[in-house]
Amino acid sequence: MKTLRIYTFVGMSLLYFTGCSVTNNFFGTKTTTQEYNNVEEYNKAIYNATNQTNIQKDFSVITIENQLLQQYQEWKNTKYKYGGTTKNGVDCSAFVQNTFQSKFNIRLPRTTKLQVNVGEEIEIEDLKTGDLVFFKTGYNQRHVGIYLSNGDFLHASTKNGVTISNLNNPYYSRNFWTAKRINF
Repeated sequence: MKTLRIYTFVGMSLLYFTGCSVTNNFFGTKTTTQEYNNVEEYNKAIYNATNQTNIQKDFSVITIENQLLQQYQEWKNTKYKYGGTTKNGVDCSAFVQNTFQSKFNIRLPRTTKLQVNVGEEIEIEDLKTGDLVFFKTGYNQRHVGIYLSNGDFLHASTKNGVTISNLNNPYYSRNFWTAKRINF
């Protein structure tokens, strides 16, 4: 899926987006990418979309997504390392744990096996920014990421390290297991 993604630090004053195309998003509805002249216009558009799709309002969706994208910027060159917990190498559950602790002051368990027991189980069509998405990637292997929007999620991939992937990717759609909502 080709969607407009914004990878920026919170506080940048100007963002220029181009394009005016209609695409099908993760939920099958049509969305239009628009041109935004600054952060305020983008945030207003996200806020309006938030009200229309009932995304979490306890902790501003704009704040949640900005914090997640900031975390991505800070960790994007980090390689995957099983059992790793630092920017020298990190696994998926440690990355999720670190993200929730550093960006939202929410403590999560260390392992995917324990993280899947936290929060409220939700259906894939009810995903909102900040929800945890879980995958069964092998007989005894599990994977976790953090949902952004439009089917995109942030995670530490064994192949690409810290990255953003899409749930419509055949690998992830085939291996999707469950989703959990953590209250902010």
